Amino acid sequence: MFTSSGFALSVIGASHIKKNKLCQDNSAYLKGRNFEAITVSDGHGGTKHFRSEKGSLFATQVINESISDFVKSIKAGLSEKLLLKKIEEYEKSIICLWRQKVEIDYEANDFSCEELEPLTVLEKQEVLNDFNLAYGATFLCAIKIQRKIIIMQLGDGNCIVVNDDKVYEPLQEDERLKYGFTTSLCSQTAYSDFRHTYIDYDKKFSIFLTSDGVINSFENVESFYNFLRIVNDNTKTHNFLVDLNVFLSELSLRGSGDDISIAAIYKR
Repeated sequence: MFTSSGFALSVIGASHIKKNKLCQDNSAYLKGRNFEAITVSDGHGGTKHFRSEKGSLFATQVINESISDFVKSIKAGLSEKLLLKKIEEYEKSIICLWRQKVEIDYEANDFSCEELEPLTVLEKQEVLNDFNLAYGATFLCAIKIQRKIIIMQLGDGNCIVVNDDKVYEPLQEDERLKYGFTTSLCSQTAYSDFRHTYIDYDKKFSIFLTSDGVINSFENVESFYNFLRIVNDNTKTHNFLVDLNVFLSELSLRGSGDDISIAAIYKR
């Protein structure tokens, strides 16, 4: 019996509004008969990633369309070795399904002169050699199933567990993700760049996924953690999601200026 609920919100960044750019974040919350899942994807938005808003949308669509089969494959009593193998197989499937969507979109909508014009000669050559680059996006997903939370991440962003007495990040840090560098669904090394783990579900905790626009809006990690504590404590208040949506827009304005996404599976 599930004793939790969830949400997913994405808001356009203040800097994107000023530049008349699209929101390049997407997020989703899904609930089935025997699972819950949250997904956050952040389109890169750099010059050569000019279709990243589609890339992040495709990432959330892939989970929506494939999660039922994955959940069915996770049988009760599965050993740790087999569970980790199932997760790795699903990650490979996610990349393949994402690239199929990208290819369908590219074949239906070839790159226009307007899209390619801002690129340098080198960037243009890179994109023409590998059209996946134009759709580059990160990927974070948490799936609650059979008293476990399965967590997968590719690229930057944060996965946070908020417990009654502590806040922590269950995934091992990727030391490469600094100075603007991120791994990506569009990378040739995407499969090996995935990080994953699983934790036993505790009805006392909530799990949050956030795009990097959230943590970059705070002065330090502790302020970011305190924000998530406050969100966690207010999930039952009237107009919670409406108020949070307004606050996220304000946070981007006075913080990172970036698009912001937050998704959670939280205790009732």
